[in-house]
Amino acid sequence: YQRRVFFFFFFFFFIQPNTDFSPYFFPPPSFFSPCFFFLLFVSMYGRAVKRNRFQFGDENSNSQGSGEAESQGERIDASIRRTASGSNQQNRSRLEIEEAGQDRARVDEIEYLLDGINSQTVSSLFVSQSAAQLTRECVNEETQRVLRSHDCSRLLHKFLLSMPPRDGTTSTVENAKGVIFFLLSRNEANDCHFASPGCIHKLLSWLESAAPTSIEVSDDAVLSILSRDNLLRASLPELALRTLTSVCGRDQASCATVAASANGVRVLTQILSDCFAMRTNDQKKQEQFELVLTLLENITPLTPLTLDVPTASSLVHVLVHLLSLPEHEEWILSSLRILVNISNNNPPIAALVSDAGLQLVTQIVVDRHVDSFDVFALGLGLLINLVEACVNTRTTFGTITVVTKNNGRERQSLNAVQFFARLFHDTTKRLAQSAAATSSSSSQSSSQCSAAQTADNEPSFDEHQLAANLEENFLCSYTALLLGLVVQDNLENRAIVFGEVKSFGLLAGLLKEFVELQSEARLLTSEVCLSLGGVIRTLEELAAAETS
Repeated sequence: YQRRVFFFFFFFFFIQPNTDFSPYFFPPPSFFSPCFFFLLFVSMYGRAVKRNRFQFGDENSNSQGSGEAESQGERIDASIRRTASGSNQQNRSRLEIEEAGQDRARVDEIEYLLDGINSQTVSSLFVSQSAAQLTRECVNEETQRVLRSHDCSRLLHKFLLSMPPRDGTTSTVENAKGVIFFLLSRNEANDCHFASPGCIHKLLSWLESAAPTSIEVSDDAVLSILSRDNLLRASLPELALRTLTSVCGRDQASCATVAASANGVRVLTQILSDCFAMRTNDQKKQEQFELVLTLLENITPLTPLTLDVPTASSLVHVLVHLLSLPEHEEWILSSLRILVNISNNNPPIAALVSDAGLQLVTQIVVDRHVDSFDVFALGLGLLINLVEACVNTRTTFGTITVVTKNNGRERQSLNAVQFFARLFHDTTKRLAQSAAATSSSSSQSSSQCSAAQTADNEPSFDEHQLAANLEENFLCSYTALLLGLVVQDNLENRAIVFGEVKSFGLLAGLLKEFVELQSEARLLTSEVCLSLGGVIRTLEELAAAETS
């Protein structure tokens, strides 16, 4: 179009008559008039034919025009997609830049607060205000994410582990630290802040705070979180206990740090005793009592506790007393777990437990061996620890009389060794009968296997029966271990066991099979295997003496 306009004006200039600007070398104007109109006609006609070729051409030209149109459409679509992709990349880059800028601004704000708190030149009032501002910021999950990254973690630890100021702002700053610890402990991702033993020792030191007062919080978001967790008027020790329980429930390294601290275990034992004495009059004390029980459950399996005699006596006294409260099943289970943990390979504490509650533990095992497998298993494990640790306990155990019950009615009084020997005999008899019934039923049902499989795709075994057999096997193995321990160096107990079981070889064979299975599963340590090996050898010697 531009070329046509150019030629139009160019030729129109030269076809004007009587003009003074016509060069001498151009033909006369009469020559240009027909040439110009002819060229204009040809140009316009060619453009029209090119645009409307499909109307005048044959089928081949139609398909060619269609292909050109399609290729042109594809080029347009590709251009649109490239434009859209470029636009999306630009938007994504812009969003990433905005997020990075927001993160950088948040990091700068947190670093400014932490630098101000950790500075030795600022006033105590500024430290208090900065600590309060940091507490409000820690409610935000984005702030917690920032605290886990960059250089903020180091500054945060420096603030949390710093010594409190020596003026009137001490309680304010320490309370702010306690709230920050609690807010961070609510998210498992923040456990990296508690990996340092210094943080755990800081929490343990707060548990010893004398005459604690309620923490005053003014921020609505923090108040909402504390209210949801029933900590609206909580004190610093209460927040520290809640934080410590949450962290130790997830991190074994923190549990090991608490267990290795004799002062920490002593403080927990004192809190447990105080709260147990006041549990009936104060709901909050009962909650703290349950928290300490949970905390002790988590820390006692990891490392042997180094307890002094008063602390160990106080702890054992409270735990044994809990066993006499049948209305609190969870307390009984927690107490048995802790007692099993602290008495394992610890003769002094095992002797304390035996003196305080051997009769009670034995009676609980007798009463609950039918209706509560968990209580029975833990109680039986505790008895094994006690009789293994001390020869005097084996002798005492042989003199205990227990009362067996049937459907809530007293049936008879039995010697404790006699009861467990009879329990072992009855259990092995049931297992033998069950094995015989299973083998006969399997041979009978082999011909009906295809029909049984097509009927609703149900399994050919009874899951409840399988679970019952597993419990029976566990009961039989651990009862055999208990009997194998009580006959060590004790003629009276040997006579009682042989009178009920009739064969020490049965005990030896069952224990050997049990040790092999546990060793294959790597559930027994070398020390335990060595100890059990000594018990098995004694039983085999007694079995050989029977035949001779």
